[in-house]
Amino acid sequence: MEFNRWFIIGAILILMVFESAAAGRVIFDFHLNTDLHNESTHHRLCKDLGYDGLAILSAPEAYAYALKITNHSRKVYGSGAYIGAHYRPEAGIVLWDDDTVPRSDTPFYSSPAPTDPNTPCSLLDIYNKIWMSSGVNPKLGLCGNHKIQITESIGVILPGELQASSKAVLSVSQASRHLQCVLRCSMILECRAAQFNSDLLTCTVIGEYTPPAGSSFPVSNQIFTYVRVTF
Repeated sequence: MEFNRWFIIGAILILMVFESAAAGRVIFDFHLNTDLHNESTHHRLCKDLGYDGLAILSAPEAYAYALKITNHSRKVYGSGAYIGAHYRPEAGIVLWDDDTVPRSDTPFYSSPAPTDPNTPCSLLDIYNKIWMSSGVNPKLGLCGNHKIQITESIGVILPGELQASSKAVLSVSQASRHLQCVLRCSMILECRAAQFNSDLLTCTVIGEYTPPAGSSFPVSNQIFTYVRVTF
């Protein structure tokens, strides 16, 4: 009965997420400029439209939404779309325009992102990868606001403990139910999974992890894991 109860809750949660998406509700405020311009022109146009600048795709859900709203235009124009990540020579790394560091699972064409002063700009290409670019060539541009608090995520609830050869535990806190654990994960960009222990009433928020070579997810009556969608 316990397994069935959590399976039903997980199914309802997933259904709610997809129903909200089908109804046209969006988490991220993005706008696609379909006129082809260089990167600096797109940045200015985004500002003129009232956006903070080019879109930041630091969350898996932001990346998925960006793919969805740019997919048709990227294929029709055969063009990538400029987004808001730049090489910062003073730091020697690529940062999002809100000064956050891209997670290692961010879908750059090569990882880590190239740190070449000649390619300081970023774009989402027609193959759904993020490239560093000179910013000179005319492309599409994706605008976005940078200070958006994420309160929703997409994932699946599984009965059992996440098995990983390595994983980053971001926090451990008290929780009375599994859905509280899901909400905590949803509000943390770095979260990739969250485990609820029904005996200890604890919520463990997990960052990046390395899954085992084989599928290993032993069923448990005490531990339930929310696995967030990845890039």
